[in-house]
Amino acid sequence: IRDRASEVIFRLPSTAQVGERIGVYITAGSSTDGEELAIRTTAASNDTINGVDHDTNDWSRLFIQGEVLIFKCIVANTDWIVEYDGRISCFCKTYDDTGLSVTTTATTPSLTAAVDTGDVFTADKFVIRRAGNYQFNCYFLTGATVQDVQFSACFIRKNPGGTPVSIATDYQHSTRANGRVYHNTVIVKDCADGDEYDVQLSVSNTNSNYTGGSTEDENTTIHFVLQEIL
Repeated sequence: IRDRASEVIFRLPSTAQVGERIGVYITAGSSTDGEELAIRTTAASNDTINGVDHDTNDWSRLFIQGEVLIFKCIVANTDWIVEYDGRISCFCKTYDDTGLSVTTTATTPSLTAAVDTGDVFTADKFVIRRAGNYQFNCYFLTGATVQDVQFSACFIRKNPGGTPVSIATDYQHSTRANGRVYHNTVIVKDCADGDEYDVQLSVSNTNSNYTGGSTEDENTTIHFVLQEIL
């Protein structure tokens, strides 16, 4: 299947004998949200995929070139199982290349995608293209010394503007020397199609800033990563 200009629903047949199979293969992927191939059973049939009715709700969606699914009928005209799951995990790694300076006001970094399998990155945020479990990881290194008893923080937000779903903070205490601070925050979320996630950074004093690198490598100080868990 290729050349979709909008969402297409692929429904499993309502007539099938036990042991019969049907497959679908994406020969050309779609980089545009809203042009996915939705997998469902026949409308109003109460047929199942892996024991769950998918007449109206997607079993999943395909949109990456090379994805393939094979279904096998296990109860005539009624029930299917996924015999081969060849979906490809969405994966996106982004970094800040602007030399960002963060102050006491929470700041959204200007990010660039180094890798974007599934085309889930747009306008400094991740847009979920199929429901499921996703891992989000933000890691960064302060670009300057964090002063004694000051802090820096990272917020991963669902639907930007909303309440953070994961927070990483680090304080410099009087028992240790001032210095640069490394952060890492990881969260796994059950996401719905269309959910959006971004990241914000904040510090308690202007000396705790971040300085983004000009290239994506191990020395880049801000990374924001998405990994789909299939």
